[in-house]
Amino acid sequence: MAAQTGTVRNWNLESVKPPLGVNPELPWRNPTVLAAGGGPGDDMVTDKCKVIVMRFGTDANAMGHYHVHHECDSLYYLLQGTMTSIIGGVRFTTRAGEAIFMPRDVPHATGNLGDEEVYLWEIYNPSTALPD
Repeated sequence: MAAQTGTVRNWNLESVKPPLGVNPELPWRNPTVLAAGGGPGDDMVTDKCKVIVMRFGTDANAMGHYHVHHECDSLYYLLQGTMTSIIGGVRFTTRAGEAIFMPRDVPHATGNLGDEEVYLWEIYNPSTALPD
């Protein structure tokens, strides 16, 4: 059996920078899907997890909606900036180079209360789960 090889990519944040203002409810926040079941390209497709780059705009001073995922766990890895999270009623601060885990069935919200843009990888496992 031949060994499988993978591709290593160096992500340029500018090349995947989600535009802001697209979502009228949360104009300071927007994702770009990098990999998911049925995702943007054959070399990026997986049925095991969904990976997005999330951008929180400068001076957002806002939190997203408090919500819960019953069918998936979420892992956030901060690439730039500082993110505020509320997970199960407890407030957390996560900085660039750090990760935070949000287990299924636990209500949570994320946002940017700082003064710089936030970029993060948001990873859902499994990829097919949607928020309730």
